[in-house]
Amino acid sequence: MFKIELGSRVRDAVTGFEGVVTVRSDYMTGCNRYLVQPPVSQEGKYVDGVFFDEAQLEVMEVPAAKASKPVGTLLAG
Repeated sequence: MFKIELGSRVRDAVTGFEGVVTVRSDYMTGCNRYLVQPPVSQEGKYVDGVFFDEAQLEVMEVPAAKASKPVGTLLAG
């Protein structure tokens, strides 16, 4: 069971790395890990996301609302 919602803004307590949770993965060993995607740099370059263990992450902000349709679902016109 995941404790952090997708779309949450988080900070790694060890490194200070900040970003938005875009992927959650659970391992056979019972470890939950999250891909944290930082914002685009001031130069306009994309920065790679990094995986962190659930216990290391501090939630700074949860998503305001969930989308009514899953991403990738076509909407009937």
